[in-house]
Amino acid sequence: MTVLYITAEVSPFSKAGGLADVSGALPAELARFGEHMIVITPLYSLIDCQQYGIYPTGIQGEVLMGNTPRTYHIYESHYRKNSDHRIYFIENDHYFRRSGIYTHPNGKGFEDNTERYFFFQLSIIDMLKRGVFHPQLIHCHDHHSALIPMMIHEMEYPAPILYTIHNFDYRGYFSDSERSLLPEGISDIIGQMESTGHSTTSLALTYSDWVNTVSPTYAGELLARADLSDELHGKLNSIRQKFSGILNGADDTYWNPMTDPHLTHHYSIDDLSGKIKNKLKLQRTCELPVDAAAPVAGSIGRLVESKGYSLILASLEDLIREGMQFVFLGSGNETIAGELTRLSQQYPAALSFHQAIDEKLAHLIEAGSDMFIMPSEFEPCGLNQIYSMKYGTIPVVHRTGGLADTVTDWDGSFGTGFVFEPYSTGAFLGTMRRALEVFTDPDTWYKIQMNAMSRDFSWKASASVYQKLYHQLAGAGIHG
Repeated sequence: MTVLYITAEVSPFSKAGGLADVSGALPAELARFGEHMIVITPLYSLIDCQQYGIYPTGIQGEVLMGNTPRTYHIYESHYRKNSDHRIYFIENDHYFRRSGIYTHPNGKGFEDNTERYFFFQLSIIDMLKRGVFHPQLIHCHDHHSALIPMMIHEMEYPAPILYTIHNFDYRGYFSDSERSLLPEGISDIIGQMESTGHSTTSLALTYSDWVNTVSPTYAGELLARADLSDELHGKLNSIRQKFSGILNGADDTYWNPMTDPHLTHHYSIDDLSGKIKNKLKLQRTCELPVDAAAPVAGSIGRLVESKGYSLILASLEDLIREGMQFVFLGSGNETIAGELTRLSQQYPAALSFHQAIDEKLAHLIEAGSDMFIMPSEFEPCGLNQIYSMKYGTIPVVHRTGGLADTVTDWDGSFGTGFVFEPYSTGAFLGTMRRALEVFTDPDTWYKIQMNAMSRDFSWKASASVYQKLYHQLAGAGIHG
C-alpha cells in the first residue's frame, strides 16, 4: 500500500518534540513491513541539507494564500534512502526560513504559524490534484495537517484518511481573518459549519475516516475528562466508534545503550559498567561534583507547565538538600527557564540547566542519570520514559496517559519505575524520596534496572497495529 504520511517534523531532520521521533521511526518500520511510505514535511532552514543529502527534485508549484501567490519547491532526502521509505520536503523561504520550527528563541510561537501550516497543507493538496503522488491512504498528524481530511473529502480524492492526535492540547485554532487565506470554497464551508471551535482539529475529527491517539489510557482520558478535551469533548465522544489509542514505540536502533552513536561508553543489560562511566562523564560535562554515589536525576523536554514543572520547581530545593544532583535540558516557557537558571546559579554544585535542544547531551543524560523525572500533568504517550528504561535509568512519573501504560510502580517485589498520584507536589516529593531510599540499596536498584531494561517497546508491535488499521481502512472503501 502507498501511504502519504504528513507531518510537521521528522527526526533526525527536524525535531521539537516526540512527533519527530514517531515520524522518523514509524514509517521506517512500516516500510520494513512492506508498505510504501511517502513522508512529507516542511524544509526548515535549520535542516542541514548537505549533511542529510537533501536535493531538489525539480517539482514545484504555486498556491494562493488569500490573494498572494506563494511558490513551493519539492526536495527529497537521500539519507538512508529506501525505495519503500521516501522523505520529501516542501521548501518556501518565506514560511520556513526561521530561527526555530514553531517558536522564536524566547519560546514564543511565530505569529504566522497558522498561515505557515495552511500553506504547507495547500501545497500538498495541489500536488495531489496534479498527480505528483498517488497514495492509497493518507495519514495526517496533529493540527499542522488537520485541514487535509476536509479538503480531501471535498475534492473526492479516492483515499481514506487516518488522523493521529499526538497532543490534544494543540488544536490549531484560527481566526476568521486567517480562514480567509484559504480557497474561497473551503473557507465558506468552514464558515457554515457549526461548533468547529475555530480549530483545524475539530474539522479533522469530522472528516477523518479514523482518529487515533498515541496511548490507550490517553484515549480513555480524552473521552472521560472534559478538562482535557474542553470544547471538543462532546464531538470527540460523538466519534468514539472511530477513535482508538495505539501506544507509541521507540526506535531501539537509535536509542540503544549498546550502540548509541552519541555515547563514548556503551553498555548492556548484561554489563552495566559503562553506565557508571557515562554518569561520571555527565557530571564532568555539566560541571557537577564527580561522585558515583550521588543520585543524579535527568529531565529532557519542552519547558511547559503541563510537563509538571510546578511540582519539580516546588520540590527541587528539598531534594538538593537531601543530596541529589539534577540535569535539565530543554527550551520553551521563559518563566520556567528563568527559575531553572536561578536555581542553577544558586546551587551550581547540584543543578545544571541547559536551555537548548542538544541531541548528544540528551543521550548522555539518558545514559548517565540514575533517575528520569517526568511528572507530567497529562501525557499523551511520552517517549523519554521508554528511552530511560532501555538505558537502565529509572523513571519517576505521574500515573497518566502513556506514562501509566508504560511504567509499572515498584511495589517491593516488581516494578520498572516509581509512579505517583494524585497530581500534587506532596505526592511527587514523597515518591522522589521513596526512590531515593531504594537507591541506597544497590541490589534492589539493580533489580529494578533489570526489570526496566527487559521491557520491549520497539516499534514492531505498534507498527503492526497501524498496518492492520491501514488495511482495514483501505478495505472498508473510500471515506467509510
